[in-house]
Amino acid sequence: MPGATNNNDDHGSGSADAAKRILSMALSPADRNRMNELAERAAAGGLTADEEVEIEDYRQTTRLLELLKAKARAFLAGQGDGA
Repeated sequence: MPGATNNNDDHGSGSADAAKRILSMALSPADRNRMNELAERAAAGGLTADEEVEIEDYRQTTRLLELLKAKARAFLAGQGDGA
């Protein structure tokens, strides 16, 4: 991705702070509960079409969040922060 690499120390501290904030991100308790409820109903085969869309939205959101967290961990490991 163009411009995604930062070899300057000028932004290292701010980038490390941003990476740490990304690692602290999570779904809200209400969203986690709803996602779990939908997952249980999906396992039983009882989702409506709208609920299928909703659970797929949760899946995509959690995948994106996990990708961001993996990148944040890799960034911090490269900075020698070890967080």
